[in-house]
Amino acid sequence: MHNGISTLTAFPWGITSERAAMLVAEGHKTNPAMAQELGVSVAALKDWRAAPEFRERVKSIIEATQAQALESGVLNKIGRIAALMDVYQKLQQIVDERAVEGPVQWPLAPGISTGLVIHQFKSLGSGRNAREIDEFLVDQPMVTQLRDTLKQIAQETGQWVEKTDAAHTITKIEVVYADMEPKDL
Repeated sequence: MHNGISTLTAFPWGITSERAAMLVAEGHKTNPAMAQELGVSVAALKDWRAAPEFRERVKSIIEATQAQALESGVLNKIGRIAALMDVYQKLQQIVDERAVEGPVQWPLAPGISTGLVIHQFKSLGSGRNAREIDEFLVDQPMVTQLRDTLKQIAQETGQWVEKTDAAHTITKIEVVYADMEPKDL
């Protein structure tokens, strides 16, 4: 204010103030830490942060960063689906290779040609009477991973709907003990 007349001055944009806007948009540092990194006083940084032009620049940096993140691979729905499909195909490749290899090594093993059955040795008896036998088991962790990956793909594509039974709805009741000491509980 000069002689009763409000004077507007343009925000002092420069390398330092632009870097300050980026640091504020990142949101990881305190004012004193940012001021020290920028080589300005905490008071100057606070003045910048109070300026509408500065706040608008911080907002635009955040929005641009968010837009860029949404367009990039894993944060993009299409990218996530592609990554999940890649995982699924690699798991399926393991199953397919087992399906080819298994019957050659153990032609009479039930289910071995599915690729979902694994072979392991099981020890029976002890001491001199101990012997190893072939054991064939469904590879449950593999089945679970395949199923979970397919479920996540279905969720990402909007093809998965959780079904609930309204007659058996469970209500979560949370009790908060705000001003109590652990000994009082």
